[in-house]
Amino acid sequence: MICHGTVLKLWLSARYGFNYVLLGEDPFLVRHLFTPQVTYLEKNFGYTSAYYQFLHQDFHDDPTGAQQSLDRDGYTNAVGVVQGINLPPLFSGADAANLELTYRFENQQTDGSDFDGNFNTLGATLYAPLPLWKLRADIGGTISRDLYS
Repeated sequence: MICHGTVLKLWLSARYGFNYVLLGEDPFLVRHLFTPQVTYLEKNFGYTSAYYQFLHQDFHDDPTGAQQSLDRDGYTNAVGVVQGINLPPLFSGADAANLELTYRFENQQTDGSDFDGNFNTLGATLYAPLPLWKLRADIGGTISRDLYS
């Protein structure tokens, strides 16, 4: 795409994920995730991504009957942004580092109301290539505020 004589790099993507989780040998959880995303590559700076995620969860009842069903089945709608910032190399002889700043908002609706809520998460991760064997060191953290209905 060309805009005012500069080249813009815009990437569109979509991902689908399926998880079938066992607890011991018994079915525990089936999840479907769909995530469309748009990413804008910013020359000499980094990238900005925005995404939407739909998650459907189907929890299976405790096969032993020891626990009462919690009605956690339901769906989550989430939106998020990721800002990647290019940094100079942190180690001599290594490639450039990258800082990623993230924000995610989730709205979770379940069959029972105990797990309904809105969740906000902020994060930061530093990716630092190391000068040997193409290894990379990562350090990051998140802080969340969970508001159950």
